[in-house]
Order: sequence, then structure tokens, then C-alpha cells
Amino acid sequence: IMQKRGWTDSGGNYIPVVRIETPPDCILSEIELEEFKKEIPSYAYERGLNLDTCKKWELGFDSNPKDPRLIFPVRDIEGRLVGISGRTIIGHSSKYKDYTGFKKSNFLYGEHLASTKLPLVLVEGQIDLLIVDQYVGDLVTTLCILGCLPSITQCEKISFLAHTRPI
Repeated sequence: IMQKRGWTDSGGNYIPVVRIETPPDCILSEIELEEFKKEIPSYAYERGLNLDTCKKWELGFDSNPKDPRLIFPVRDIEGRLVGISGRTIIGHSSKYKDYTGFKKSNFLYGEHLASTKLPLVLVEGQIDLLIVDQYVGDLVTTLCILGCLPSITQCEKISFLAHTRPI
């Protein structure tokens, strides 16, 4: 996997200089995600996403009648579940909600699919990432900073993922 993503050379040596580890207390059980996997809300399609994109990114639905949300599983660079984020689909005053104590400043949405072989595109929100990936995902690696300003940890990850190619 590491060589396929461009993180190692043909001899298996790591190319990147910095390696950002996920704190053990940030890794969640896949069971945490199960309750949201039942369906994808029509809101996802209204925003221009297709079924393939929704499946690729494992989108789900929090069907709480008072606060329904489109669910985004967040995975670390090695594909482990580290957070669950939900976006309101009814205009709730709190646009995004982080579930399970998710520390979004430690992660980039999409880092689990990042490749150092492709140009890097940074976006602010999850839906922005999904739209870019849906249309040009085979040409670029897209990452989302999960907000308007990246944290120091996110900047380190961006540097780690981008040092070998243009942004």
C-alpha cells in the first residue's frame, strides 16, 4: 500500500521526511459507524453527489428527527476510523457536529486516500472535497481541512503529503 501511494521507493524506503502518528486514543471502533450506515439522505444527491461517490466515502445518515445530518466518517492516513462528522440537512444553526469526541484539528478529511503521485488540492469542507473527487479524483489528491483554518498538525500533514509535488 505504501509503495502504491508513492510513500516509498522501489526498495521500500520511506520517501517523506516526516511521519505523523495517530494518537491511540483517537482510533475508534468501526461499530461506532454502524448506526449511520443504513441510508444516504437525499440531501447528498441534492448537493450534486452521485451514488458511487457516496459509497466510496462511506457517507451515512443520522436520522434524529430534530437534527438530521449527512454523516462523514473520517479516517487517518492508514485508513483507521478516527472521527465521525455530521452536516445538518435542515439548516440547523450548528452546521457541523463532531461525534464521539472527534479531534478534527488532528486530521484531514481524505488523508486515507492521499497519494504523493498526484497534485494536491486543499478545500475547506467535506462536500467541497467530494465534488472535486467525483469529477477529477483520478487526476488529483483532494484533502479537506475540516474548517476555515488549518491547525499546526494539519499543516504538518499537508507538508508531509505535498513535499514531493505541486499544490
